[in-house]
Amino acid sequence: MYGMPLLDAAKSAGLNITAPAEPVDEEISIDGFKFHYLDWGNKHLPPLLFLHGFAQQAHSFDFASLGLRDRFHVISLDLRGHGDSDWAPDGNYLLSNYVADVAAFIEELGLKDLSICGLSLGGRVAFVYAADHPSVVRSMVVVDAAPDLNLSGSSRIRDFVTGQDEWDSFDDLVAHVAKYTRKLRPIEQIRGSVRRAAKELPDGRWTWKYDKVLRQERPKDPSFTTEVLWTFMDRVKCPTLLVRGAKSDVLTPAAAQAVLDRVPTAELAVVENAAHLVPGDNPAGFADAVNPFFDRILEGQQGAS
Repeated sequence: MYGMPLLDAAKSAGLNITAPAEPVDEEISIDGFKFHYLDWGNKHLPPLLFLHGFAQQAHSFDFASLGLRDRFHVISLDLRGHGDSDWAPDGNYLLSNYVADVAAFIEELGLKDLSICGLSLGGRVAFVYAADHPSVVRSMVVVDAAPDLNLSGSSRIRDFVTGQDEWDSFDDLVAHVAKYTRKLRPIEQIRGSVRRAAKELPDGRWTWKYDKVLRQERPKDPSFTTEVLWTFMDRVKCPTLLVRGAKSDVLTPAAAQAVLDRVPTAELAVVENAAHLVPGDNPAGFADAVNPFFDRILEGQQGAS
């Protein structure tokens, strides 16, 4: 994936991981809709579900999954229209669709005492689901997401997604992504992540895996306005870690503080040298942020056993 074994790539990113591992590709059909997910093994351990951001895919959390699989049964899901999951035939990609999908997925797999970690779109899906399923969700990590997001940062993401659609070569696509990530990632890491997120077309050109419909301007979900999202965030009861990239132009310090002010169980970790896509921008910094939180969750779970 990364031009080198995953463990070596993780070490080169500054992660202190010693045991190699690779996920198993799994599929599940829910109401005739195929969902692809990565299963990192150790099913005897407490479950941890990763939910990626908009226009990303399950492999976005490979480094984090590799680092946490010794403590959790790690599962990383491709949301509808992303990665290797089915595209929505009706073109419906509202937040309500993603939340319903994740709820059905969790129920189908029978996940209980669940920890969820969601980035951006996945973070919003996570806290909406957690608010309505307090008996299922034990803990939650929300990465660079909140009910209030900075419009200029969100617009930058939208401009990237709705811009160029195809590239003459894989290297051209890598160069395009490198410019977007603003030199926060080494080029080999970018090549590895793009390799999983893109596909080669029959004519030899390259494009993204996710549904082309998502590359167009999309309507906002009228059932999940900012005000409505706050009603969900206000009902979150589980221990929650909000992770913000110090260079993020999407989640502002004020928006992060608003979450802390309104959710008594929430705490904040700021990751230096990271923008919006924290786990990829600074994998070691992300690990340093989430590891102490998850260690406390697991200690509490053992104490309650």
